[in-house]
Amino acid sequence: MSGAVKYDKGKIDLTLIPVEAVYAIARVQEFGTIKYARDGWKRVPDGQNRYLSAALRHLMLHLAGQTIDGETQLAHLDQALCNLAFIAALRYMDRPEAFQGYLEFTGQTLEQAKARIAEYKVKS
Repeated sequence: MSGAVKYDKGKIDLTLIPVEAVYAIARVQEFGTIKYARDGWKRVPDGQNRYLSAALRHLMLHLAGQTIDGETQLAHLDQALCNLAFIAALRYMDRPEAFQGYLEFTGQTLEQAKARIAEYKVKS
């Protein structure tokens, strides 16, 4: 044994996220990037409400037995998951101070996070 030490107590364990979920979101994002624009979801007005509505539509279609979306040929559950991920990210963008653990994980100060988020805000 080398006697090496790794201080990771209290750090978030990203290996807990199912890799399949990450791939599902990425597949939906690839389609969205072609149809709309890369990272365009960050600038949609009233995004949290609109993505919640979209997630619910996809969930309802899945529950009704339509598991695959006719336009994208992707699973409705994957699209709902992607919309929910957008909501989570937008919540952070609206209130970065509420996500102290994320700030610590990324090594950002609150001011740095707010400056980064400002780049994505819709220009009036």
